[in-house]
Amino acid sequence: MKQKTFNLLQHAIVAIALVMACTTANAIEMKDFYQKGIPTDAYPMKFFFSNYANLKERPVCENDLMESSYWSEDGDYYFFVQPQNRADEDFMHINVWVCDMDKGRAKCVFRQDADHYDELMVMDMDVVFDKSHSDSVYTDKKTRQRITMQNHTSQPVIVMKTELYTGFSHSLRYTLLLYPKSCEVITLDLESFVGIMHTNTNPLMAAEQHLAQDYILTTVTGVESQEAGYKETDDFSLFTHQYLTPYLNIYNTKGELVKSVELPQDMIDMVR
Repeated sequence: MKQKTFNLLQHAIVAIALVMACTTANAIEMKDFYQKGIPTDAYPMKFFFSNYANLKERPVCENDLMESSYWSEDGDYYFFVQPQNRADEDFMHINVWVCDMDKGRAKCVFRQDADHYDELMVMDMDVVFDKSHSDSVYTDKKTRQRITMQNHTSQPVIVMKTELYTGFSHSLRYTLLLYPKSCEVITLDLESFVGIMHTNTNPLMAAEQHLAQDYILTTVTGVESQEAGYKETDDFSLFTHQYLTPYLNIYNTKGELVKSVELPQDMIDMVR
């Protein structure tokens, strides 16, 4: 009986903690973003893709908003996804919105329609910053030294993992690089988004750890098929050797290929 009471108490404490996490007195709320122009049917980016099938299951709380926020010298950015209704299709088109709470209203930076990315299903999104360093020179009044010091600016880049939807596992993969400031989109054809490689900056002091360049990783695979040379039997009518050569491609945040790394070839027998 004591154990049962203890378990009930544990569940109650967890439930209270969850409620408090979403109802903090000074919490950022979705209504703050509606006032900036975010549509009322939009969701924080990470929340949208992790709850795709049950978007209305629970309300959005501050933690959800913070998971889709990214800070840089040029602003505190929040990213949202607005689903579009396409009742006659197997997947929905989306709009992507960006809001800088410090500098102005929200902006729609990406729209899918019949003429733009119509057959691409967006599977996931991530954010990396395109960072620029420039030098400024000044003369120190006390020591009379001419000192060169770096200035840093950065702009967000949204990396979109997509596939050319067919309803089958053979769908072709594409990576889209979306630049919210200009709304430019760079398409990396037939390349599957792997992730963001963050440069290890642990040796630096905390204030400088976010300044190093990061990179975008994608993968493509070369495929060669070779007949095994066996005559058809009662066990199989098809017997081929499939030679797979994966490549890891490294892009900078401007969408320029930095390096392509060829990985060891693998061979898979395909038997039917």
